[in-house]
Amino acid sequence: MAEKTCFCLPRSRTVKAMIEHACHTEGSMQLRIPYFGSARGAYDLMVIDEAHRMNENDIRSLDSVFASGTKMVILLQDDHQLIQPEERGTLQNFLRYAKKRKLPFTSLHLTIQKRCTHLGNLLTGLEKLFYQAHVHETIHVSSVRVFDKLNDMDAWISEKAKTSRAKILAPFCWPWDGKDDDVKIPQENFQKRWNPGNAERQADALSNFTGTDDVYCIYTSQGLDLDNVAFIWWNDLRWDEKNERWVISLKENKDPRFQKAVREAGLTEDSRWLILLFKDMYYVMLSRAR
Repeated sequence: MAEKTCFCLPRSRTVKAMIEHACHTEGSMQLRIPYFGSARGAYDLMVIDEAHRMNENDIRSLDSVFASGTKMVILLQDDHQLIQPEERGTLQNFLRYAKKRKLPFTSLHLTIQKRCTHLGNLLTGLEKLFYQAHVHETIHVSSVRVFDKLNDMDAWISEKAKTSRAKILAPFCWPWDGKDDDVKIPQENFQKRWNPGNAERQADALSNFTGTDDVYCIYTSQGLDLDNVAFIWWNDLRWDEKNERWVISLKENKDPRFQKAVREAGLTEDSRWLILLFKDMYYVMLSRAR
């Protein structure tokens, strides 16, 4: 049993708020989850969740973690969940770091998903869909439904929300700037609030049966799970049937932080790295359901 432990996150404000919300009980001290950059001191064990979100500076900062006397670091990561151009938390990069520093490194892979009956098949299907597009193989996932009309989808998820934590997710294709924060799709007479409030309000809404009046984006859903999810597939990612490849539309993305990072990295729409990031965002949001 480790005597001194630290659980931290590289970033992910909503995940941090969700954990603190779940661990808080009336009359108890409020648990505070630190970010990796502020976790200081020597630990017997440090656990870094969402480690795929670490950038190059974060990885280099592991030097000071070990120099301070920390004995063991556990990195919980998924190569399919990198969503920003600067994120570098891949298994290969952690292996490279450990080899360069001559640190013992053990890689363990999650082989069984117990979150729900169908999730294993769902993740297998999503991996083939996005990362093995040349493989034409049917993966039957009985818990997945496809709707052509948004209002039909809305009626379905609203019914699910009566007895479960059911939410609507969508790619960042609508502005979220504090001015007119709504997802508006006038051609289908569809309108919802876009990402409710700050991280604490989001955590409260995501933790409870609060209905489906809000739509959540990649930042307010990554790292979390929900009972049922309705996902709006939009125009920023589509399959080019003729050329049998995924193509993206960068102009459809309304996320100023992401757009700035793309410009700074000099990425273009035909960049393999940028296309991978779009696929990762879809993979994450499509895999939130339990």
